[in-house]
Amino acid sequence: MKRLKLLFTLAIPVLLIQNAQAQTSSRLTAKADWYNNGAIFVANDSTSYAYTNPRGGDLKHTLKYNTAMSWKVVAGDTVFSSDSTIYQQFDASNNIISKTRTFWNGTAWVNGTKTLFFYDASNNLDTAVDQIWGGTNWVNVSRNVYSYTSGNHLYSNQYQVWNSTTSAFVANSQKTYYYSVAGNLVQELDQNYSTVTSTYTYTNKFDYTYTATNQLASTTASVWNGSAWVSSYMYNYTYDTAGDLINTLYQTYNTTTAAWDNITLNTYSSFVSANPQMEIDQVWDTTGGGFWKNNLERTYSYNSFNQLTHSVAESWNVAGFWEHANGDPAANYYYETYTTTGVNNVVANGEVSIFPVPAQNMLNIKLNWNEAQAFTVTIIDMNGSVVRQWSVAPTAQYNTSVPVQNFATGNYVVKITGANSQIVKQIVVAH
Repeated sequence: MKRLKLLFTLAIPVLLIQNAQAQTSSRLTAKADWYNNGAIFVANDSTSYAYTNPRGGDLKHTLKYNTAMSWKVVAGDTVFSSDSTIYQQFDASNNIISKTRTFWNGTAWVNGTKTLFFYDASNNLDTAVDQIWGGTNWVNVSRNVYSYTSGNHLYSNQYQVWNSTTSAFVANSQKTYYYSVAGNLVQELDQNYSTVTSTYTYTNKFDYTYTATNQLASTTASVWNGSAWVSSYMYNYTYDTAGDLINTLYQTYNTTTAAWDNITLNTYSSFVSANPQMEIDQVWDTTGGGFWKNNLERTYSYNSFNQLTHSVAESWNVAGFWEHANGDPAANYYYETYTTTGVNNVVANGEVSIFPVPAQNMLNIKLNWNEAQAFTVTIIDMNGSVVRQWSVAPTAQYNTSVPVQNFATGNYVVKITGANSQIVKQIVVAH
């Protein structure tokens, strides 16, 4: 953020304070995709977004636009034609409650698809219903039903399909999520439902590991073969001392050799506020003993809010240099600033000290409840998106340090929700 406001780091006494403060944020208003035709970059498609204050969003946060209009290029890459329009509606808490997509058929806009969203008392997404336009009315297609742990972590996502004969949703598949004590997602189990046996059977499993600073270290996918889990693919993530992601390694499991085979390696460098300005994409060449072969070089640009404004890729020429080639992608992103009103400090039944402010790499939280209780700590950005959340077992005193080096510079809200109390405090991250 251009303008940073220093906040008190002293413990706040037992009281209730709610202080509205205007904030300047930046939201995505348009994007344009390009590709290289072998000679020059030509337009491919574009989308524009229109909002009503105080909603926003960008590539890293939910886009809470009212209308998104998309165009595609026709007539030899020179003429734009209408493609689709998405309309979103919101409730009083700025939750998206419906998303309707219409399509241009050449002469008029026609209804296409709709999703309805429903939320629980904690503003967690409870149900999402997908529909298609049946010519005269909206027809149900499928439904996702979500459940959460006591700490508001997503626990299950059950996918159901619409049975037009019985006019009811029936089970089809489900995902179940498991977390560590620190609140990190450590496993996802996917299952398919059998209408014959009325039971769920395993299909896929995803295991996640983390570094000592709670950054994702690996993702491993496995497939159920009927009697055991068989490894499928794996991502490994490497970070520098500042906490910036510098490598993403993708491997697949070779059941014949019982070993992991290299597939791709993405390397990131030239960081600005944890955002890379350069990415090198390589593929594994099995020639000889095997080696990494250059594929694409991507360069990125950002605005003062650390939002991506431009990306372009160049292909590797076997002669030993980078050059634009047929199919290389590029994209431009456009933004506007807008004003939001955030809750500054709300404290009840306890004392909290959060420092330093601004925080650069680590954020320290010291909490004293009037009585021992279990609670959840949630860090939320000013667009309302959760950037980190974890649960804590019952205690009256709690101290922890949270790495924030990968947080974008700006204002955040720390929300501490206990069984009998709640503390909300605004903080600043500046790199």
